[in-house]
Amino acid sequence: MGFAVKKSRVHPYTTRNKGVCGGRSIIEGTRIPVWSIIRWYKLGMSIEEIMREFPQLAPPRLNLLLPDILPY
Repeated sequence: MGFAVKKSRVHPYTTRNKGVCGGRSIIEGTRIPVWSIIRWYKLGMSIEEIMREFPQLAPPRLNLLLPDILPY
């Protein structure tokens, strides 16, 4: 017997899935929470440093995502 998992889109490159990271927004195709990228960027990490830490984040995806998530 399986359970239905609700999945929703917040942004074209983010998703929410109740069974992943407590239902918080993550970068689609990864388990990287959006809040962590916001935190690192606000702490002074450059986009290049974030991409070095997480090579699975493609530069175009991250560059399109940052303007939409930074107002939070």
